[in-house]
Amino acid sequence: GVAGQVVLCVSGNGTDCTGAPDTWQNGWILFWDQNRSGTFAAADNDVMIKAHGPLPPSIKVTTNPPDIRITSYDPIGAAQGGLASIKITNTQINRDRLLCLNTLGQVSIRPIC
Repeated sequence: GVAGQVVLCVSGNGTDCTGAPDTWQNGWILFWDQNRSGTFAAADNDVMIKAHGPLPPSIKVTTNPPDIRITSYDPIGAAQGGLASIKITNTQINRDRLLCLNTLGQVSIRPIC
């Protein structure tokens, strides 16, 4: 069977899980983590799915709980680690969007999680 997981984490360099919590505006990576180590390693047959670079200075990202820097999903798509939310704020127009993640791995945009 498949033993891996999908990992989404803060990444300032586009190749590793780097950066402190609440630095999502610096970028992130999404990858298949074959051995469930929580780190990306091509030698372990991990596969990079997406790397996203820094956001513009007018976009701020905060998480709840505030110490989230990594989240993962098991092979059937369930989120590991419980409920979380990500607030994305455009400071130029003073508008927020709240992304809510539930334990089933579903993401929704809501006014409150």
